[in-house]
Amino acid sequence: MLICCNWRDVGEGRATFKRRRKITVQYQRERGARAEGEGMGESPKDGRPYISVIVVAHRKTFLSSAVRSALGQTLPQDKFEVIVAKDFEDLSLEDELREEGVRVLTADDVSPGGKALAALSASRGEVISFLDDDDEFLPGKLEAVFRAFSSIPSLDYYHNGIVYKNAAGRVLGSTSGPQRIVTKEKKAKYARYLSKVRADFNSSSISIRKTAIDAGLIGKAKYMVDTLYLFSALVKGRDILVDGEPLTAFRLHADQTDRALASPVEFRKRRALTFYRYCGAANALAQAVAGTPYASWAREILAKRRLQLSLFADAAPPLPKEYLPRPADSLIALKPKTSVSATLNSVALALAPFAPKAARLAYASRSFMRATEEIF
Repeated sequence: MLICCNWRDVGEGRATFKRRRKITVQYQRERGARAEGEGMGESPKDGRPYISVIVVAHRKTFLSSAVRSALGQTLPQDKFEVIVAKDFEDLSLEDELREEGVRVLTADDVSPGGKALAALSASRGEVISFLDDDDEFLPGKLEAVFRAFSSIPSLDYYHNGIVYKNAAGRVLGSTSGPQRIVTKEKKAKYARYLSKVRADFNSSSISIRKTAIDAGLIGKAKYMVDTLYLFSALVKGRDILVDGEPLTAFRLHADQTDRALASPVEFRKRRALTFYRYCGAANALAQAVAGTPYASWAREILAKRRLQLSLFADAAPPLPKEYLPRPADSLIALKPKTSVSATLNSVALALAPFAPKAARLAYASRSFMRATEEIF
């Protein structure tokens, strides 16, 4: 089931689109959906916003830009609210945000999952759109989210495409592709498709119906939250919509949460801590979905995270037994890939537990150089 979407050039610093959205009459009849766009001019009947934008803030650098992008949407403002959940104090920034009508929370739990849950408990919307503090929404993002969820009552998860840009705002590239709906009945069959198109990548590209979020899993795992949102929808939710149209700007910069580019040493430490946390999250995920059709996928994610951590183990905290790679992990990493570069990366990952320290350091140095090249 396809919903057609054509897009054209991504310009310097901004995206222009030629959009063609079409939900088939047959699908609307099957799902009892309203006609596309119905109710766009109406105020919410109970006074609540339809969408809650949750901005998870770890740093101040780009936060104002992120919030401005959420406020500057083509969707009428009575249909959404913006909540910032942060783990730092800045009274001047808080006053500035509140003057714009933004709700500001300071979370006790500094993890991404902890901040997201704090904002979720305060949110009033039926649909949650996440936004990281260093990313931005393109102007039509929330209108696309509103149309999708209000037109398809059985829709519980929406993932949109991405424009990549650096800290200065220069566009580096973008994703593309059609729109595809994976219905509740077909989710298990098309789980590999969802993995292939990376439907769990980047929280800022994810919108999910609140009732489909597994708060217990997110509270336990805390990290790798974008993957947790997708698995919540797989297990608890109904239909999933993957939209290749770029509606989110993903910023590559020197102080991202999962990598620090100040020096090779800091890079290794940040990567080690990131994969250490991801191992804990992946382990919690694998336990949570055991016995479901998605258990093997979760085990593969855990295997990959253990191998990634082993590449940076010299800079990591002491590893619990469940974080140590298994022989089967390398076999999982060696599954056939679609490109030469992906195959080479898989081989490097598979060999990680057996690689000498000098080889691991060389890999880390190469990764640092590649990450640095990406942002300049």
